[in-house]
Amino acid sequence: MELKLEAVRLYDEEGKTGAEITELLGIGQADAVQAWGQVYRRQGVSVLKKTTGRPRTRENEPAELERLRMENALLKNSIPNCGKRRTRNAIAGDLSPSPGIRNKSAG
Repeated sequence: MELKLEAVRLYDEEGKTGAEITELLGIGQADAVQAWGQVYRRQGVSVLKKTTGRPRTRENEPAELERLRMENALLKNSIPNCGKRRTRNAIAGDLSPSPGIRNKSAG
């Protein structure tokens, strides 16, 4: 919100152009600065506080790592014959059955 207010201040009080403000503040588009100014003048500061889109959430890394490890273990346990040899073969492109596994359609 502070960035938006500073952009509007530079636009209104110092007469900077949208292009100048985007360069000064590192904002992506000059049109955004003009839109913020229009919204600010019509509806006040409270509108600039609103965010758009989905709020960002970020797990802390150790918790995310543990969650991913549990998810991998669950997936490995849910797939029959998902051992190291079978996984290596699948990665290498050899999708033939591991020794001891019969193809049901072969009889």
